[in-house]
Amino acid sequence: MIRQPMTAKARKSGAVVMALLSYCVCTHAQQVCSSSIPLTRPDSRYETVVGASPAGSEVRDKVTGLIWQRCAIGMVWSTTNSTCAPTPPATSAQKFKWTDALEVARTTPASPAAGGRPWRLPNHAELYSLPERACYGPALNTTYFVNDPAGWFWSSSPHRGSVSMAWIVNTFNGEDYVNNKDYTFFVRLVR
Repeated sequence: MIRQPMTAKARKSGAVVMALLSYCVCTHAQQVCSSSIPLTRPDSRYETVVGASPAGSEVRDKVTGLIWQRCAIGMVWSTTNSTCAPTPPATSAQKFKWTDALEVARTTPASPAAGGRPWRLPNHAELYSLPERACYGPALNTTYFVNDPAGWFWSSSPHRGSVSMAWIVNTFNGEDYVNNKDYTFFVRLVR
């Protein structure tokens, strides 16, 4: 994980970048972390799941007990390169409408390491537990979530104020929001 101290100029610049790119997907951005904020998602919080296929493709959060796919849907864990790589013929992670994201979760085969427990779309609170609060560009633990698309991800939580809206979380800067279910965003599954 690359950690660079944030100067006043970098904080100001970072705030502008975060504001301008809140809807942007920056797949190869260089992560910036504040030296004055302790990491909220350090390496010690996670461990790879034994028995996952491919090996190393799942991560357990030791605090929440949740098991996450390391790669967004449309990418697969490469044991050779220890990174997420697009699943050919795709060139990046896939985006889905909310109902399609729920269907992808429902139809994704259970992990051999799960003992038959199916994958599912995380709820808002679960998805919001992933962002690293001390960093942005991406706001994730980049040791365990490698080459991840930094952008908006769907949760399974509909917005209680509107049946046409659902909660999303941005892995570029860690913010959450509600958006129309007909928009397309990334998907990461949990169990």
